[in-house]
Amino acid sequence: DYNGKSESHKQAIEGTLGSVIRIPFTGLSAMDAIFRTSAERGEGYVWAGHQAIKEGLAMHTPDFYSRVAELMQNPPEEMQTAMETMGQRMTATAPLGEKGRAMQMFIKSWHLEPLVPFTTAPTNLGKELARMTPLAPFIEEWRRDIQQGGAPANRAVAEVMVGAMVMGSVMSYVGTNGGVSITGGTDKDYTKRYRITIGDKSYAYQRIQPIGTLIGLAADIEELRTHMTPDEQDKLPKMLATAFANAMTNQVFLMGITNFSRALSDPDQFMARFIQGTAAGIVPGAVAQVAQMNDPYVREIYSVTDAIKARVPGLREGLMMRRDTFGEPMKQPERPGLISPITAIPVEKDPVRTEMSRLQIDIHKAPSSISLPSGPDKKLGQVKLTPEQRDIFGDVAGHQAYQILSPIVNDPAWKTTPDLVKKRIYDKVFEKTNKAGKAAALTPEQRAQEAQRITESLKKQLEAPE
Repeated sequence: DYNGKSESHKQAIEGTLGSVIRIPFTGLSAMDAIFRTSAERGEGYVWAGHQAIKEGLAMHTPDFYSRVAELMQNPPEEMQTAMETMGQRMTATAPLGEKGRAMQMFIKSWHLEPLVPFTTAPTNLGKELARMTPLAPFIEEWRRDIQQGGAPANRAVAEVMVGAMVMGSVMSYVGTNGGVSITGGTDKDYTKRYRITIGDKSYAYQRIQPIGTLIGLAADIEELRTHMTPDEQDKLPKMLATAFANAMTNQVFLMGITNFSRALSDPDQFMARFIQGTAAGIVPGAVAQVAQMNDPYVREIYSVTDAIKARVPGLREGLMMRRDTFGEPMKQPERPGLISPITAIPVEKDPVRTEMSRLQIDIHKAPSSISLPSGPDKKLGQVKLTPEQRDIFGDVAGHQAYQILSPIVNDPAWKTTPDLVKKRIYDKVFEKTNKAGKAAALTPEQRAQEAQRITESLKKQLEAPE
């Protein structure tokens, strides 16, 4: 607003604004350069403003604006260092310290780069997260700011205070049923983990860093607290450490090493998925994003080949659609702004589904094989299902389960039924409908062929000499 300003005042303001729009991109991607330059300029104005005030200049005067513009044009060494430090912090590009460099050497020496392709950014983001929590004193840079005193110390204290306010606010919204609610990562249904629900839409916040991890940390702590006994709730340090580890290892940039650790600890459940994900990495991420954006459905991945196809446009659509517990094809979440890191899904209002989530009942998936009668040799009766047969199982078993449960759950008597009884009802229904799904997955002709195979194998075993 130039109204009533002198010519020298106008020139001072224009000179200040001019220093904002000169953005150097050398050595950085365009997006990084924008964020880094914004952070550096912001810190520069803070430093220059404080310096002008120290020199006795009144704010909002022509002399004040002229001095700020002069400092921004020719920043002294101390100011330049402060600007560069803030730019590195806000883009997670600050050089790692001794421990960080040791971690990088360990990863390199053990050839773990495919599992941990990025180290600098994740480590710095972890530090930024910790600076906003009670773990701040463990961060060397935070302690250094405190020891320095003045503005750096005030900012370090403010970071913890802001983090505490954010975490406190998040905790107050965990588990609420109306308006706004926030979830952590403890729900058995992965589609309900780490989400903020506003009205009739639920938004994933994991990819907004580092604030997303802070929100997840607070939500995990509150959810862990609600599931603990009174004696366990007194163990705050252990609960905080568990929630911090859970929030950090669920971040995108650490999924490689997290999945590898899970695969080693439980190979039967996680090794195949880890191998599939690693092999699928040969398809560039940009291609995979196009394939996912052009396909409205989530796809099943049963093999390494499927994992690769799922990332290639045109091939992805040939995979079987993933069905939910009740047989309905699962749709891709919306992406506000098309390429936004935030995804949105409609809030579930169906009583059958919401009750299943509330009761923390395990999600049922189509099995990879079914068992036919084969006497004492159980392995002989195992029949591996094709992707098409697994889809039939999910369709039949899921829809039948919903048809049985819907009138039961919507009956007024359901509200007065104890939760333990409700869980048993769900379990019994799934047990019954799973049998129907198995019966539908194999046609009578296939069952006859398998029965003949089993009979012939048993005959050969009986006729074999001892």
